[in-house]
Amino acid sequence: MVDIITTQVASVVGLAGVALGWRGGMRRFYGFYDAPTATRYLMYGLVLGAILQIPVLYTVNFTARVADTIGALDLVSTIAMAFVVTTSITLIIALIGRVDAVRRPGAGATTGWTLGLGIGAMLAISCTTFIIEHSSGRMKGALISIPFGLLLPWMEAQLVASHWSGARREAVLRSLGSSLVGRCAALIFLVITLVVFQTPLLILLMLPLLTIGQRRADEVWLPSALDPEALRRWRRALIEGLRSQS
Repeated sequence: MVDIITTQVASVVGLAGVALGWRGGMRRFYGFYDAPTATRYLMYGLVLGAILQIPVLYTVNFTARVADTIGALDLVSTIAMAFVVTTSITLIIALIGRVDAVRRPGAGATTGWTLGLGIGAMLAISCTTFIIEHSSGRMKGALISIPFGLLLPWMEAQLVASHWSGARREAVLRSLGSSLVGRCAALIFLVITLVVFQTPLLILLMLPLLTIGQRRADEVWLPSALDPEALRRWRRALIEGLRSQS
């Protein structure tokens, strides 16, 4: 059974990732995005993430049991399970992206970013709990699980934002496919990190990709949520901000 201290530590780590992801992705657009909708979808993301983390954690646990039984990772079944789980998650997110509240100006990718933060936070809490339970000490497990709490919400925010941004720019199938491939690859990497190498700090290898993704989000995905007039005002505000700093 998971004790209350482990749950509290995992929750703090996951919510810290939400705070970091919100500041990293949304601060440049303050005053230009639909803040009430974004906040509401963060709450939706937490609820949805609590549901979606079940098949993700099952994939990790099932793979670990199989690896203990046969003495090696069953790569075929791992890839198959990861594909089924991530396809289901991606399709659910695609359906949510068709809601009118998401499609209107000022929402879109920015709302997708906050939805992803909520989903990623719950995934981070589950992974952090898994790491602490399988570590030799609670303090050691809590420390090495910090990267999961900080990076998983950030990663999922980028995946959802890129997906909804592509759908808004009429690249529906391409954005759906890239989101699915990215999410599936991330789950397989998660399994390899936790089950095969049993070295959670390997998740730091994702940092360069997430940094590149953040740059893409700042330049393309998140601005796509703004209507032309808001986009002009936002760019003007950026230019004025740069001038005031110089």
